[in-house]
Amino acid sequence: LGMKSKATGKRVPAAIASGSAEVRAAFLAGLFDSDGCLATNSRGVGVAFVTTASPGLLQDLRRLMQLEGVAVKLYPQRVQ
Repeated sequence: LGMKSKATGKRVPAAIASGSAEVRAAFLAGLFDSDGCLATNSRGVGVAFVTTASPGLLQDLRRLMQLEGVAVKLYPQRVQ
């Protein structure tokens, strides 16, 4: 994600974005394992949360998840 860039400038590395489905899925799994949360809501639907200061990273993550067939909805702040 770029150790030399500030939090607001983080992006998904090009090698991940253009990688195979297995590479993208492994990246997302690691990201949510370390910086996110996976849960089930009251209706039994799986939900994922990740917080970032980088608008670009958020859009990159949305694209990766959509490529994996995951529906995405972004919120400006975490929904409690």
